[in-house]
Parts: sequence; C-alpha cells; structure tokens
Amino acid sequence: MAQAANAGSAGAAETLAAAYHYGVGVVADRQKALAWYELAAARGSALAQAGLQRLSAVDPVRGH
Repeated sequence: MAQAANAGSAGAAETLAAAYHYGVGVVADRQKALAWYELAAARGSALAQAGLQRLSAVDPVRGH
C-alpha cells in the first residue's frame, strides 16, 4: 500500500492515512495519519480532505 501511495495513488495514501488515524492493522499514529492525509489531499482526495478536518478537530491531549 505504501508503495502505491508513494508512486502517486491518492486512494492508497488516503487508505494508509485512515489506517493510522484509526489504528486499523497498524498502531494508531496521529503524525503518520496527518502526513498521509496531507499527501492524499494534495493529490485531490476529497476523503483525505475530510479526514484532515476530522483529525484536526481532535485535541491530541484530550482525545476530543
């Protein structure tokens, strides 16, 4: 998946972002989720743009 994302796939980058955001198949990592969401959003993914908004709305200290 990372190989496809790094090769230019916005969908793959968005999928990785969501995995890191929610901890699906990987340990949740806010910084990695942000990086993948930003990459996918820059490539035009509306889902990634929405994910960025959700992640940005969460206070990393309080969790909401």
